Amino acid sequence: MRRVLIPLLLGVVAAMGCIRPSVTPTVRYTLTPEIAVAQAPPTERSLGIRRLRASALYRTPILYAQNHQIHPYPFSEWAMNPEDMVTRAITDAISATGRFRDVGDASNINRPELMLVGELRRFEADRDGNPVEAVCEVRLELRETFGTNLLWAKTLTARVPLTEDRVAALPSAMSQAVAQVANMAAREIATH
Repeated sequence: MRRVLIPLLLGVVAAMGCIRPSVTPTVRYTLTPEIAVAQAPPTERSLGIRRLRASALYRTPILYAQNHQIHPYPFSEWAMNPEDMVTRAITDAISATGRFRDVGDASNINRPELMLVGELRRFEADRDGNPVEAVCEVRLELRETFGTNLLWAKTLTARVPLTEDRVAALPSAMSQAVAQVANMAAREIATH
């Protein structure tokens, strides 16, 4: 009788909500890159920016690289896809230069003269060094929309050390890395 009664009572207590399994909630982080670029002489050209391409690996999980392997931090995610956050920062930085008559998503600009395309190659914490670093690497190409000329192309990389070896320190460091990439891209594109 006891063998049946004890599991039955535990089942009733669990069903009433008195015993709950321990669940660790997922924490979502966002970036706050600071855009700081100088004004450039304005032109009448428009620039369409396509969303950066990225590996399917770089979606919302927060990743770190160690010993040539990529791992997710448990229970930690980005609030948005990294390619969207980086594309937004680059767009904001280029727009802040004042160089182009119109800057924005290529699908929202009617026949832009120039097109910026690119790929997010790295967006992770690098745990192979000491201190751990946030790494943002982007390959960008500025092209004529209606021609065949490549006007500018470069792979931009920023590495910012984390203040402490915790996932909670990564968003601040990554915000700085993304800002460095976005500001470098805006300065160089504005000169072309």
